[in-house]
Amino acid sequence: MTNEGECSWYEFAHEIFALLRLKTPLLETTTSRMPSQVKRPLYSVLENGLLKKEGMNHMPHWRDSLATFLRVNYS
Repeated sequence: MTNEGECSWYEFAHEIFALLRLKTPLLETTTSRMPSQVKRPLYSVLENGLLKKEGMNHMPHWRDSLATFLRVNYS
């Protein structure tokens, strides 16, 4: 199960930094600039396909859940 919406790892980190008001520099990069022997798809996201098919997908957006998590655990 996963929340609604999609984001890159950069967008996820950027949202965390913004919500926690961190002033640490954060730079966006690409996988081509970070070589790895592990083969990864260029684009992949988690989706609740089966839950949607069954009409059971009522998950909040990831940004809302992240904000709640950080408020509860890091306020």
